[in-house]
Amino acid sequence: MGANHPKEEEGIIMEPTTPKKTVAVVTDGESFTVAPGQVTMYAGDTVEFHNLTGQEMTIIFPEINIFGKNMVATAPDETVSLTIPEGFTKYGSYPYAVYFQSRRVFAHASMPIIIIYPRRD
Repeated sequence: MGANHPKEEEGIIMEPTTPKKTVAVVTDGESFTVAPGQVTMYAGDTVEFHNLTGQEMTIIFPEINIFGKNMVATAPDETVSLTIPEGFTKYGSYPYAVYFQSRRVFAHASMPIIIIYPRRD
């Protein structure tokens, strides 16, 4: 069955789920780190960015078509979820950055990368 069709297990119909990736932004008090630095995704996938730094941060996406916006501000201890549109077909590697205005620094692993592949069902 394809990814967009319900799946039946032991008489129960299971709706398909969208795979979710997680990126954490952390600090040791002096510097900031994005982990993992590389995320592999497909059209329709969701990535959650967890701001675990205690400071406001801005995620900068040079390619607006990935999530429909160039920047996302995130409050301390906030999680933001972003989904690649189902019809997205511009596969490739997309660098992004995480910036901390209060310290005027970028997180380590900047430029982290989101790699988008065509979905194989």
